[in-house]
Amino acid sequence: MGEEAGIRWSVDPTSSVVEFHARHFWGLVPVRGCFHRFVGSYQAGLAPEGIDFTLDAASVDTGNRIRDTTLCGPRFFDAQRYPQIRFRGTAVRMGDLMEVSGDLEAAGRRLPLRFPATIVELGEGIVIEASANADHRLLGMTFNPLGMLRAPVVLHVRVSLCRY
Repeated sequence: MGEEAGIRWSVDPTSSVVEFHARHFWGLVPVRGCFHRFVGSYQAGLAPEGIDFTLDAASVDTGNRIRDTTLCGPRFFDAQRYPQIRFRGTAVRMGDLMEVSGDLEAAGRRLPLRFPATIVELGEGIVIEASANADHRLLGMTFNPLGMLRAPVVLHVRVSLCRY
């Protein structure tokens, strides 16, 4: 995949997906959701190399308006004070899999993450797919009535990127 060295890539939001799922009802029921608005880039072979991905916190959608309002509120994303959720990948290592390290920033806090990702050439672009576990409690998101929400939350992205 040396072809992308020295190239800046931009996320195509129309063919990309950002999803998450968490275990609810004492770990018995998965709750799934997604974010509808996001932007991002991947800079390969240029200093500084890395990934920058920003989500609009208020674009969360779990299919339940009451839950979405709670997630946007001060007990979780606090979208009014912190309208963006951001991942900054500060180390990208290529091998059989892309190895990504960086920080997830949400609700005014930062959580280091490290995860593998696949990268595939697709026409004139590339597709990066990755999943990571994140303990939302380490981001200050501890509201959990009756102890129903279980950590970790699984984050999953499948982003199409084109050169810019």
